[in-house]
Amino acid sequence: QINAYSRLRLKLRLHFILINGLSCMLTNYPKLLYMRQFTVDEDGIKLIRKKTLLKSIPIVTLAVIVGAYLSLQNNKQSANQSFIYIFIPFIILACGFGIKRGLKRLVTQTKSLVISITDNAITREINNTPAITLYVYNIKDIAKSPDGKIIIQGSYKDEVINIPAEIANYNELIALLNSIKPIKNAPTSFYQKYRVIVSLITLMAMVVLYTTQNHTYLILSCLTVVSVLVQGLYSIQTNRDIDEKTKRNSWISLFVLIAI
Repeated sequence: QINAYSRLRLKLRLHFILINGLSCMLTNYPKLLYMRQFTVDEDGIKLIRKKTLLKSIPIVTLAVIVGAYLSLQNNKQSANQSFIYIFIPFIILACGFGIKRGLKRLVTQTKSLVISITDNAITREINNTPAITLYVYNIKDIAKSPDGKIIIQGSYKDEVINIPAEIANYNELIALLNSIKPIKNAPTSFYQKYRVIVSLITLMAMVVLYTTQNHTYLILSCLTVVSVLVQGLYSIQTNRDIDEKTKRNSWISLFVLIAI
């Protein structure tokens, strides 16, 4: 009887330990049962591709026009200008190839985007980039930009999760994030607000840089071009949503700085 009583106590103790362990596991790791994932579907990919083309083609067209104008200005005294008619189509083809390649890389990265939301954390995963996990208690604020993009800010400046407006089940995501922290409206950044004006000023500065002999204009145009290139390089290097290959390739802009 004593042995039977001891075995019964041992069984009850083991059952208690097992139930307690399962309870702790479910409490500390809610993602095992409660997880919602969001991705960008094919319709979202098409919208992103269209928006990117609408933004890049006008700027690239202006850049080609400016490049052709500078070539003509610098070689108008030359007896043989036939190379210009070869150079210009080559530049157009190179720009087209660059847009196609960049668009392909953007689509690949966007397709790999996964936003995972659990009871205690939000995680962003993209191929070839470090995963970003923000725990709910460390989320400083959640904001929505005028174009619909969602920005989740953590405790530190580099702890940011950017979610495109083209993500599938957008309204469900908004409701879920609102339950974590009320979503506020994000102010439009300076570059987003004046992107076209900044691009036009940069192209004008390039024209002035290679056509004028006035030292004041040369200095001003040089400072403008250098500041834009440095800001662009810094933005790429500090953006955690950009893959390492793109970051390495961005250092090519240093050759432009050296040429200036």
